[in-house]
Amino acid sequence: MAETTPENFLSILTSNDFSYIIFFDACRFSNKEGEIKILNIEEIDTFSTSTHTSSMSLIISFINHASKAKVAVVGISITDSHYNDELSAVIKKKANELISLINDATS
Repeated sequence: MAETTPENFLSILTSNDFSYIIFFDACRFSNKEGEIKILNIEEIDTFSTSTHTSSMSLIISFINHASKAKVAVVGISITDSHYNDELSAVIKKKANELISLINDATS
């Protein structure tokens, strides 16, 4: 949803009474495409592919100060960092697995 500009959604994220905010981001922390890792705030700017206008750690710090929501970043390792609208087959599969896990956990 936020694509390269998650900062455009800060007012929505901080003005609602969310318990959790989860960012999913393409990262480089492994040579294995599709590997999933929950990142801590210290790791985010190290592993992020930096396609965002603002630093993800800065965005998360702002949300932490402006709301009561717990923030998590789920990184999915990519091998190709060329920005386009198409996900690789491996990333699509992992994204669908994540969606299923979240749906199962919240239903």
